Amino acid sequence: MTLSHCGSQHSLKAAVSSTLEEEAERLSAIYGNKETEKNWQLMDESIKLMTGMCTTASEEEIERALWKCQAGLTGALQTERTRLALSAMDLVQTAACRLREKFEALYDVYLGCF
Repeated sequence: MTLSHCGSQHSLKAAVSSTLEEEAERLSAIYGNKETEKNWQLMDESIKLMTGMCTTASEEEIERALWKCQAGLTGALQTERTRLALSAMDLVQTAACRLREKFEALYDVYLGCF
């Protein structure tokens, strides 16, 4: 698997009280709620925050977080809401770049959902 955008940087800063795994749990909780414009915006914000957190999180934390938010993130990848889908793709790309070969365990989950 070739990842051509692995050098991109994200300027979002993680909230002091939130870890990547806590944000993954938050994303899953938002996804479990009724679909509304507000919830889509909250999911987008959560995904963007997670993308920024991936730049400093350990590989193990990234991997655990991606497993925790599997339903919410795959739902965002498959949505017709372009902005949300693009944010989700950016998170998957950033995580894949950080995890490299370790991303193979998640490949079917996130890239097989199309």
